[in-house]
Amino acid sequence: MDEAPHDFATEWWYFNAHLAGPQGERFSLHDVLFQVREPSSGRVLYVRQMGLSDEGAGTHVEGERLRSMEAVTAGTPDGYSFDVGGAFTGMGGERYHLVGTVDGYAYDLTLVSEVPELVHDGDGLVDSGPAGITYYFSRPRLEVSGVLTPPDGAPVPVSGLGW
Repeated sequence: MDEAPHDFATEWWYFNAHLAGPQGERFSLHDVLFQVREPSSGRVLYVRQMGLSDEGAGTHVEGERLRSMEAVTAGTPDGYSFDVGGAFTGMGGERYHLVGTVDGYAYDLTLVSEVPELVHDGDGLVDSGPAGITYYFSRPRLEVSGVLTPPDGAPVPVSGLGW
């Protein structure tokens, strides 16, 4: 699958995960990266949005970061990497790396695909009219492991499932 950024008007990469810690801690994470290309200038903007729920604390926090950049780092151990305001996404086929902070929480997670990807409508092509054509597929089962640090500063080893 080609997960690299392209010369399209809009692309996005997103991850959702349900995580658990060793003492029964439970978290949910949504982490999405949008690439938007300005038609007139060709300038590329990346918007990173993150949301995290902490069941034990009864909280939900969210944040957003924006960065304008011309290129994404290629050839890293993770394949492609995006550094958007200190929040990092690395992608390389069936393995992903997410690092982020949102409202006092920090996370460093590895996600590994356990099943083949699902390609939208058989060929993956989605025609969005004036916004152009994009390629869409999903990895429906990602094994997630890593560390999540709540605002109190005590790191929690977590694992779970994502998509």
